Amino acid sequence: MPFTQVLPVWNAVGSAPPESKKSIGYLPDEHPPAGWWNWQMNLTYLALKDLQTNAADKTPVTTTVNGLMAASDKVKLNGIATGANNYVHPSTHPASMIVQDMNNRMLSDTQIQYLSEKADTTLATTAVNGLMSKEDKKYLEDLKVSPWISLTLQNGVKPYGSTSTPQYRKIGNVVYLRGAVTNVLSPDTVIATLPVGYRPTGQTHNYIQNGSNSGNPSVSQYIRFYINTTGEIAIFSASTPTQFEDGKWNPLHTSFPVD
Repeated sequence: MPFTQVLPVWNAVGSAPPESKKSIGYLPDEHPPAGWWNWQMNLTYLALKDLQTNAADKTPVTTTVNGLMAASDKVKLNGIATGANNYVHPSTHPASMIVQDMNNRMLSDTQIQYLSEKADTTLATTAVNGLMSKEDKKYLEDLKVSPWISLTLQNGVKPYGSTSTPQYRKIGNVVYLRGAVTNVLSPDTVIATLPVGYRPTGQTHNYIQNGSNSGNPSVSQYIRFYINTTGEIAIFSASTPTQFEDGKWNPLHTSFPVD
C-alpha cells in the first residue's frame, strides 16, 4: 500500500563528524555540535524521501487495479490456458505455403536475371555516360590529379607550423585554400598572391575565420580576410589588435568560384 506518513522535511545540510566519531558514536553526557545533528537529520530525510519516491507499491495486481504488474498484463495472463505450450516457429517452410498478392510476390531466377540486366553496367568515362554521369566522372578525375600547391608567403609572414603549410588547389571552377600563417603584424599586409586562374572574378572574396584566443578567461578572436581580383590574400581586420602579433594563429581555410 502507498505511504501515508507525512515526511518530516529537514533541509539543513550540516557537516559530517570525523570518522573517529562515527566509529565510537556519541558518549554519555556528550553534547554533539549542531552541525553533526543536522548532517544526520538531513541524510535521514533524504533517504526516506528516496524511499517514498522510488519504492514499488507491493499491492498485488488485479484485472482492475495496477500493482507490481500492469492491469492489462494481468488480463492477458489470466486469459492463457493452464499448461499452454510455448510455440516455436520452424526455421524453414515450403514457399508454397506463402499467399501472394499484387503487392507481395516472390521472384523466380528468370525474373531476377531479367531485372539485373536492365541496368547498364558500362563504366563511366569522361566522355560517355554510364552508372555515373560524365560530368561527375570528370569531377572525380580532376580531384585525383589536382595537387595542393604551396603558397609563396610575403612580407615576413610565416607558416603557423609544419602541419599548417598554406596551400591552394582548384577542382573544376572552385579554388580551395588551407593551412595557417603567423607574423601578420598589421592589417592589409599581403600574405600571399594567387596566380592567374586561381583568383576571384568580378569582386573581392571576403570571409571570416576564428583565430587565436586571448585573455583570461579565454575569448575567441575573429579575423576578416579578403582575396581581391588580383589574387592578394590579406587580413582586413581582427576583433582585437593583439591578433597582429607574431605567434598568433590565422587560419586561411576557404573556397570560392573562379568563373
